[in-house]
This record gives sequence, C-alpha cells and structure tokens, in this order.
Amino acid sequence: MLQRTRRLIPAMLALVLAGCLSARARRTLDSAEGAVGPRLDRAGYAASAYETDPDAVPEDAEEVERAELLASAAPPALPGPVDDAALGKSIELATVEAVALERHPLLREGALRVRAMAAEARSLFAYPDPVFMTEIQAVPFDRPYRVDQASMAMVGLRQQIPAAGSLEAMSEGAAIEAQAEAAMLGGRARELLREVDRAFADYAEATEVHRAHMAHVTLFERMAAAARARYAAGGTLADVTRAELEGLMLEQHIAHAHGDMLTGAARLNNLMARPVSAPLGPARWGEPMTVAANTDELVTQALARQPELVAAELRSRAAERMADAADAMATVPEFMVSGAVFLPVSGMMTGWGASFGMSLPWLWSGASDRAESYRNKALAERAARDTVRLRLQGDIDALVAAVRANAGRLALLRDRALPAARRAVAAAEAGYASGGSDVLMWLDAVRAEVDVTVDISMVRAELERALADVDWTVGAHVARAPLSKSAPSREETHHVE
Repeated sequence: MLQRTRRLIPAMLALVLAGCLSARARRTLDSAEGAVGPRLDRAGYAASAYETDPDAVPEDAEEVERAELLASAAPPALPGPVDDAALGKSIELATVEAVALERHPLLREGALRVRAMAAEARSLFAYPDPVFMTEIQAVPFDRPYRVDQASMAMVGLRQQIPAAGSLEAMSEGAAIEAQAEAAMLGGRARELLREVDRAFADYAEATEVHRAHMAHVTLFERMAAAARARYAAGGTLADVTRAELEGLMLEQHIAHAHGDMLTGAARLNNLMARPVSAPLGPARWGEPMTVAANTDELVTQALARQPELVAAELRSRAAERMADAADAMATVPEFMVSGAVFLPVSGMMTGWGASFGMSLPWLWSGASDRAESYRNKALAERAARDTVRLRLQGDIDALVAAVRANAGRLALLRDRALPAARRAVAAAEAGYASGGSDVLMWLDAVRAEVDVTVDISMVRAELERALADVDWTVGAHVARAPLSKSAPSREETHHVE
C-alpha cells in the first residue's frame, strides 16, 4: 500500500503544479499591479497583493514591448503631502495638481479595479474544484437503516482537467486586460489634471478680473473728486453724476467677479477632495507660456504614449490570447478522472476503483464561435486604435493653433494695448485737470484700460485652458516655452486668427 502511495505522489504533484499560474502570466500581473501599487499604498490599502519580484525579468520580446507600452502611459508620479493650511494663503497650479492626484478617489478606484482584474486573472488559471463523491446502492426498502446490507458503498474524488494550454492562455489574456486597465489609469489621471487645469484657469481669471476692478476703484474715486472740485468752481453737475455712476457700475463688476471667484474656489476644492467651503487663497499665475514643440512632434509623442492608444493595443493582444484559449478548447479535449474507495458492505472486500472521461469538442461549435468572437474583438480594438490615431492628428493641430492664437493675442494686449491704454488715461486725466478736456474723454480712456486689463485675464485663461487640452490630448505634460520668446508676430497672429 505504501509503495502504491509513493507512485501516486509524482502524479499528484504534476496535477497541482499544472494548476499554478505560469511565470509569464505572473510577470504580466506584477507589471499591472506594480503600476497602481503606490496609489493604493498611499491610500492605506494592503500592499502584499501587488509586491513584485525585483529580480523578475521579462523573458521575451512581447513581454518587454508590453511593459514599455504600459510605462509610456503611466500616470504622473505622486508628489509629497501638501499642507492644507497653505492652500488658504495662495495657490499655484502645481500645488493644486499635486493635491488632486493625491486625494481624488477616481485614481484609487481605477487602481482597485486593476487589482480586481488581476485577482480574476489568477482565478482563471486554477483547475475546477475537485468534487467529493459518495454513493450507496441497493439498501433494502424494508430495512433502510441497514446500510451495511447495501450492495455497494463508496467514497471518492473527481477532478476535471481543462484542455491543455487553455488555462494559461485565458489567464494571460486576463492579465493583459489588467495591464490595459492600468494604462487607462494614466488616462484618468490626465483627465483629472485637465479638469484641474481648466478649473484653475477659471479661478485665476476671476481672481485677476476682481483684482483689476479693485485696482480701478481708486481711479474712479479720483475722477469723482476731480469732477466735484470742478463743479465747486463753476463746472457742470453732469461730470459729477457720470463719474459717480461709473463708480457704481464698477462695484457691480466687482461683485460679479467675486461671485465667479467663489464658484471657482468651490470647484477646485471639490477636485482636491476638500470641503467646498474650505479656505482657498488667490491663484497665482506664473509667466505665460506656449507650446515649445511643433504639431508633428506632438502628434508623434501622442501616438507613442496616449493612454487610450496604449489600452487599445493591450486589449487587442488580450483578445488574441483569449482566442488562443478558445481554440484550445475547440480542438483539445477536456479530461475527467476520478478515484474511489469501496467500503466493505454485504460481504464485499475493501477495494478501489477509477474512472476516466474525455470531452468531444469537435461535435459542437461553441468554443469555435467564442474564438471567432475574440478575434473580432481584437480587430475591433485595432480599429479603435486607428480611430484614436486619426482623431489625435486633427485635434492636436486645432489645439496648437488655439494656443498660438491666444499667445499672440496675449502678447499684443500685454505689450502694446495695455501701455497705450495707460498713456491715454494719464493724458486724459492731465487734460481734465488743466481744463483742456471733459470728463467723457477721461471716462472713455479709463473704460478702455479696464477692458484691456480684463481682456488680458480672459485671454490668459483661454491660453491656459488650451494648454490643458493639449496636455490631455497628447497624454503627457508637453514642453513649454516662454511667451516672450515664441509669441507670433502681428502678421502670424492675424493669419492664425
């Protein structure tokens, strides 16, 4: 008996090892889970499920290529913690982006979905659970409690063995699907940053408009005082009423800009997963920038690392592996083995028995149809990838044109229109003080300066929103260049617009 048991040990070990995850599938899962692990670590989730082997090295070219694809679509690295109290003093775009990446649940949700898909991929490689069997036959009806008089009693185990190669192909296909989901985490991060950048531009625009209107309060007060002084010296009352009316209209603009600031602050706080009423300081813009690369370079960069493209490519490969699994099921039979021990009833001797079964996959077409389905899915993912490629080329061209148009407008307003408006205000004020002009000329000059100042804030916000759209479309933060060094000339600006 001992000798027979020893003979069964190698067979049992082979059966157990056959149900273990393949090294290639394991490396694929490590790649997917390693891409999302830090985000779950920071959130306080257990890390043991996605710890990777530092010595594990991809063994074939396809594994290396997939790892490079996934790395190209990786989301921005998590920054260090940000002091919440500092946000109440003043904010910069980089700080707001860091807080959003750190705290927004969208990215943790995506990371957990990757872990769920990885766990499912591991489960696909496991054999079906063994079945415990017990059977008893021909117990007398008149003595149903006399089990010892049954004609046969046995206990045993039955194990189904799937088609060779099917489990490995299915688990690897599911593992590549997990890689695709990890790539889409980069896409979700870029989408979140796009929302943050656009919201920051809105808030900064409201902040700058409010600041511009507040800066003109003193100017209108000075105008009203000059009009009253002229009226006291025999001038008309109309100058006084016009100046005071303009001051009241300015208060209305200030209130409107303040409302926009509150709305923008609430939106930014929401994106940073803070209470919407949490204190938020004024936004600080840095030096205005424009894109440094040309359209062709940005298209090349987008085609290499846009998360949507990477995910489509990986999903196509996953579908191909699933088709391989379905092909195996359609051509290779499944087996079923069982072993039993017969108990000593009705004078029978104790013994053992075994059975063997085999599926006939060639009779029906279910597995073949599944293989065809997965192949069509792979083709569909490739078509989706080509659709994204085509869309990217048109979108990037339009967005870069918008960036450069707004950059040209901003340079014109900042470097030429604003100084001219300020000179006109100074000249009109001096003329009114000397009696050489009326208050209307002064008012027109001040209105022009206010309009130019507000336009500068609006165009700067449009420029920042366009840059955010370029980053999102390319799939990465594109290189910038200072506006002063790359702003288009008057002829180029007119041509673009």
